[in-house]
Amino acid sequence: MKKLNIALCGCRGHAVKFGNLVNSYDESRIVAVWDNEQTLGEAAANALNCLFENDYDRLLAMPDLNGVIITAENALHRELAVKAAEAHKHIFIEKPLCTHKEDAFAIQKAVHENDVRFYMSDPFVRAPVIYMKRMMDSGRIGKITAVHIHVSNDNGVPGRPAELHPDYSYERMGGGVMADIGGHALHALHYLLGKPNAVTSVFSSFHEEAINAGIEESAMMIMQYPHGVLASVESSFVSQYESLNINVYGMEGTICLTNFGGCNERWDVKYKLGNDPWTIVPEDYLPAAPLKHTRYWVNMMVQDIPNENVGIDDASNNGMSIDNAVECAEITDAIYRSVNQGTVLL
Repeated sequence: MKKLNIALCGCRGHAVKFGNLVNSYDESRIVAVWDNEQTLGEAAANALNCLFENDYDRLLAMPDLNGVIITAENALHRELAVKAAEAHKHIFIEKPLCTHKEDAFAIQKAVHENDVRFYMSDPFVRAPVIYMKRMMDSGRIGKITAVHIHVSNDNGVPGRPAELHPDYSYERMGGGVMADIGGHALHALHYLLGKPNAVTSVFSSFHEEAINAGIEESAMMIMQYPHGVLASVESSFVSQYESLNINVYGMEGTICLTNFGGCNERWDVKYKLGNDPWTIVPEDYLPAAPLKHTRYWVNMMVQDIPNENVGIDDASNNGMSIDNAVECAEITDAIYRSVNQGTVLL
């Protein structure tokens, strides 16, 4: 069986983990690594037992290269993704899509014009979130009036290992917590409610390093949706635990999701209808879990699954389609503008 040849582009974040996953599938393998820092690139190439290539254009010109996994710093995403699409290479990108909405539009245009398969990793729409969405859509909790999401970790708390410390560089990251874990909350919210009409946001920072860099460590947003639904989102680098909590309020009931300790820990779901007592949802009542992000992207290439299926097929929910990723980039842009401008309409 001829394998898909994949290149790893950028060695930050979960790069080597993604590479190992691709190598674990019968249909795919990592054949090369690129990074603009040779030491990082060579270390990743050694870990994955493949070639290091320091010229990105030469990498894209490799014979039989089928796709790229982009795990470079956020500021490089537009250039790397557009070039890959124009070279007709399929694209897997670690969120966020990019640092500016204009960059998002450029990536979207290149992906559609060159008909490449695109998948953005964001593994936070798990089986419990899918269950929550189904409860909302079924009408069991009545007309939805509000949603609240809180996502946090302790990476900005003193004493954390240096490799986990947030990157306080606006130039590389395009922002602070909202360009990082805050994206998880936004993606879950987009899955549940779609695109808002308006956004109001406030940021704060605590460490001198973050203040001097203009990087937010804590953020709160209020979003208004059609038919009057309101959503509040909190994200933080400076909490003493890692968590994701989602509460959905309807006129006839409430459903709550609680996760402590990271996305690989237990996700507890409970709901309350009218005056009934709280019902805890057993794990075996939850829908099937989405496929692993890299697994779904490889399937897209092997089975020729269209980009339009991502976000519609529940198996795809460990990531986002190009069009939904662009909408999230527009929301993120509005969040950052709102800090100085007040309410921003979308």
